[in-house]
Amino acid sequence: ADPGTFNEEKLKEYCAAGVTRLSLGVQTFEEDELQAIGRSHSAQEALDAIELVAKFADSGKLRHGWSLDIISGLPGQTLNSWQRTLEKTIQAQPWHVSAYDLQIQPGTAFGYWYGAARPQLMNNEKIKFSSKLLPVLPTEDEAADLYIETSRVLQKSGYEHYEISSYSRLGRSTHNALYWQPGGTWLALGLGATSAHAITDAPYPVSQKFSRPRTMSAYATYVAELRKNKTFPPQASTNITLEDALAEDLMTSLRTAAGLPLARVRSLAGPKHLKAILRATEDARLNDLAFIYHTPQPHARSSLRLSDPDGFLCSNYIIANIFAELGNLGR
Repeated sequence: ADPGTFNEEKLKEYCAAGVTRLSLGVQTFEEDELQAIGRSHSAQEALDAIELVAKFADSGKLRHGWSLDIISGLPGQTLNSWQRTLEKTIQAQPWHVSAYDLQIQPGTAFGYWYGAARPQLMNNEKIKFSSKLLPVLPTEDEAADLYIETSRVLQKSGYEHYEISSYSRLGRSTHNALYWQPGGTWLALGLGATSAHAITDAPYPVSQKFSRPRTMSAYATYVAELRKNKTFPPQASTNITLEDALAEDLMTSLRTAAGLPLARVRSLAGPKHLKAILRATEDARLNDLAFIYHTPQPHARSSLRLSDPDGFLCSNYIIANIFAELGNLGR
């Protein structure tokens, strides 16, 4: 829920309907950054919403607690302004923090403004584009510094960094952790929501993902068809290959602090695939971006993990190298 979109009475109704956890989309506590990304709430409304949600969590009405969502890499954001947002985040003491890096998606107004103007934005403090004065975006190096600062500050304040964008103070979020497990099942409701349904007869743990329409008119048609056909979830695909399933496992497991269990790869995909993964990550391990972690005896287990924060920052590059090496197996 976004600040300013609910009050105490509405929150009571949510809890009465069975809601036990709430994620609060604050994004930033800086007024100019909120305006730059078109948020309708103010920083004060964010603080008011935090006070209300925290009261419900402390009283047990939100028994699974609450999460605060923030975004780095916003237009006009600096290391100093981000540090102020982190400071206020810590002061709020949420059970969980999701700290995302800004992703500019094509087809959105934001993507239109910054997709076309970005080359100039990297060299100017502000640029006038389509009657809109746009503040500068952080460079890639500056965005990396923001990520590193997030990891440092939140962990120093007692938050466990258990996934690339996820930090927990009072136990990991079952809701979030499920996303990073192969073969998970969950139900997501609303416009554009993505659900997953486990495919039980696949050669490797995997889920079929399906998204709901993003517009209200298309959503209404979608619901009407579901009622008519009475098929939910959609029929699972029978074309899931070992390579597809392993790719999902790599993309999800390597986002987590626990990493990729090597025994699972060996038993389900085979030693050939495991050796390819180890070859592909050799340079990353030599440069302290990844490492093999061995759990203590008597239940020794090995997992491939990315280092925090440098390995997490390079995760796309590392995973792409693994895909390239796995692709060579069939040649």
